[in-house]
Amino acid sequence: MASSSPNPSTADLLDGTLAVAAGVGIVTLALFPLAIPILALTAVALIPLLIPLLLILLAAGLIAAPFLLLRVLFRQAAVPVKDGMTRDPLSSGADDPRECRQATEPEEVPCDDRNGI
Repeated sequence: MASSSPNPSTADLLDGTLAVAAGVGIVTLALFPLAIPILALTAVALIPLLIPLLLILLAAGLIAAPFLLLRVLFRQAAVPVKDGMTRDPLSSGADDPRECRQATEPEEVPCDDRNGI
């Protein structure tokens, strides 16, 4: 009886790897002509699943629209208009360093000290 080694040789590993690669290549080439029809059928089959998602998004939009409209209207009403120009409601109003002043009372908005002024 011949003694066999528990570890296969490099040639045996290479032979097995090449056999598996050849088999995968043959199966891939055989199934390649079916790839585009399978993708198309999958896309068509997923269309009914998109309808509930679109309905949920539409309902969320209809619910959120009045709140967003009120938010925009309140922000426009709260922003002071100076010389016919509107300000950005998110800016602090201290864009010009000459307009920047130190806060002396707690209710005043402090100057943005990004430029070291």
